[in-house]
Amino acid sequence: MLLTEAAVAQEFLQFVRRPTFRPAIMLPSAIVLIFSLFTLSAATDPQRVLPVVSVGIVDLDADSPAALGTRLAAGLDAALPMAVIPFAAEATARGALDEGDVAAVLIIPSGFSAAVAAGDAIRLPVLASQHLSQIESQLATTLPAQLQAVIGGAVAGLASGGEAPAAPTIVVAPELLHAAPNATALVAPPTMLQATWLAALAGSILLFLTTRGDRRREAALPVAILRSAVPPVAFAIAGLVLAFVVCWTTGLWSSFLALWATVWISATGVALLSMGLFSVLGFFAIVILLPTVFYQAALAGAQAPIAALPDWLGWAADLFPFHAVIEGYRRVLIGGPDGWSPWGTMLVVAASGLALIWIGTFLYARRSPVPIAPAA
Repeated sequence: MLLTEAAVAQEFLQFVRRPTFRPAIMLPSAIVLIFSLFTLSAATDPQRVLPVVSVGIVDLDADSPAALGTRLAAGLDAALPMAVIPFAAEATARGALDEGDVAAVLIIPSGFSAAVAAGDAIRLPVLASQHLSQIESQLATTLPAQLQAVIGGAVAGLASGGEAPAAPTIVVAPELLHAAPNATALVAPPTMLQATWLAALAGSILLFLTTRGDRRREAALPVAILRSAVPPVAFAIAGLVLAFVVCWTTGLWSSFLALWATVWISATGVALLSMGLFSVLGFFAIVILLPTVFYQAALAGAQAPIAALPDWLGWAADLFPFHAVIEGYRRVLIGGPDGWSPWGTMLVVAASGLALIWIGTFLYARRSPVPIAPAA
C-alpha cells in the first residue's frame, strides 16, 4: 500500500527526531577536523625529538691531573645532537636510565687520561635500554657507532697535538640495561597498546548501544550495573586471548599470568573510562575517543618521548596517564624499574570511569509518567 505524503513526512520526522540523527550529521566534520589537525601538526619531527633525548655521562676520570675525560665530556656536549647530562656516580646514572630520564649513559673510566697518555687501548662502556620509546631504544644500536667515531676523532686529535705518543684504540662497548628477549617482544608492547584501546572502544560502543534504549528512571540502576560489570568480565576473557597470542609469538610463557593480569586491569580501566564518556556525552564521545585510540602511539610515548610532542598536545599526555598501559606491558616483557606497577594508576582510571558511568546513566534517566486512574 502506497503511503500518503503526510505519512511519508511523518516517517521522515520520526527518523530526524532520533538522537542519533544529529551526530550522524556533525560527527564526520568533527572527526575530519581532529584527524587532519592531529596528523599534520603532531607528526614525529626528528628536529624536535633529538633535543629532548638525553645522554648521561659519568666521568670517573675527573680527578686526573690531565682531566682528559672532562675535556672529552665537554666536547661530546657540543658534538652530539642530544642533550648531555653529567652524573657523578655510575649507580645514579643507571637509576636515571632505569627511570627513563636519559636514553643512554656513557662511562668514562677512571684511568682514561693515563691510558690516552700511554697509547693503551681504552674501553668505554655505553649503557642503553629497550624498555623506553622506540626512538630511544634505537639508540642501543646507533649511539655506540656514533660515539666510536666522535671519540676516536677526538682522541686522535690529542695524539696529533703531542698529548699522547700514538692514537690509542677506542672500543665503545654497548650494554643493555633492559633487553627484549627477541624482536617480537620488542614490538609487542605497542601492538598490545593499540589492541587494548581498539577493543575498549568497540566494546564500549556496543555496550552503549545495548543499554541506551530504555531511559526510564526505573531502568537506570540495571543499566548502570551492566555498564560497570560487563567490561571487567569481557576483558578477563580478552586479556587471556591477548596474553596467549603474545606469549605464543614471543615464547615468554613464564610471563603469561603476569601479562594476563596486566592486560586485564589496564584494559578494564580503559574500557570503563570509555563507557563513562559514552554515558555522559552520548555518541559525541567518539570525537574524543577515536583520535585518542588511533594516536595512542604518540600520546603514550610509544614512538618517541612524550616531551617531543607539540606543546598543544603535550599537556594532554602529561595530564592523563596514557603511558601507564604501555609501560606496564614493557615492564612484563622487557623489564623496567623495580617496584613499578601500572595497577595503581589504572585503578584510579577505572574508578573515574565508574563515576562517569553512574553519573551519566542517572543524569539522563527520565521519571516514568504516573498513570492516571480511569474515572469511576
